[in-house]
Amino acid sequence: MQIFEDSKSDLAGIGFVFTDDDPFVGVDLDHCLEPETGNLLPWVSEIVDLLDSYTEISPSGTGVKIILESSGMLPGRRKSSLGVEIYSSGRYFTITGHVFNEHSLIHKRTDQIQQIHKTLFPPSPTNTDSISKYAMGQQTASDEQILTRAKAAKNGWKFRQLCEGALSHHSGNASEADLSLCRILAFWCGPCPEQIDRIFRRSALFRPKWDEKHYGDGCTYGQGTVCKAIEAQEKENNFFKWRHGTAGIR
Repeated sequence: MQIFEDSKSDLAGIGFVFTDDDPFVGVDLDHCLEPETGNLLPWVSEIVDLLDSYTEISPSGTGVKIILESSGMLPGRRKSSLGVEIYSSGRYFTITGHVFNEHSLIHKRTDQIQQIHKTLFPPSPTNTDSISKYAMGQQTASDEQILTRAKAAKNGWKFRQLCEGALSHHSGNASEADLSLCRILAFWCGPCPEQIDRIFRRSALFRPKWDEKHYGDGCTYGQGTVCKAIEAQEKENNFFKWRHGTAGIR
């Protein structure tokens, strides 16, 4: 920020993009600061004190943003009713440099941010339940047979592109592409999470994030994505076709 101010640039300001490749987490708290008094809402003040990391006043002057370091990924979440957002990737923060109450340094606060995340966004039990529910899914074809059928289908071009890591049909969003590929695999594999996971790992979309714990119940990002894909196909009643040998006829 000091370099920006000293550069006499005609730019309006600077910002920071959170990505999978950095250790930073951003906490955005809106409509919680009284500009005239500088006082925070009590529950927000507790968060600021607990994290005790870089905190600045947001551009609106009525909120604060916190940046900290954390080990491991946190799923991005938003709670509009409280005006709070927590992200570790895929988001942009406008930086004002208006430090709040001398919180001018970024610190590592892994345990603290996980505690806050679990409190604000209670983990859903559906991931563990779904894994148990679908664990007994019976494999009806080999991995190679699944790949052959999926590539030969009407939407085979999409399947092939996703396997090659293409994100063009998902606006560059890797998570959406992951789910799309898993939904296609769930259509062909049926409710067989192990086979879906195994084939997904052969695709160019597979990356370390797949095996990172992403949910409060201990489930990984990959397990959660596979379960979402299976549940989506189940809602569309596609497993009736799978059980009766007609999957893919559409």
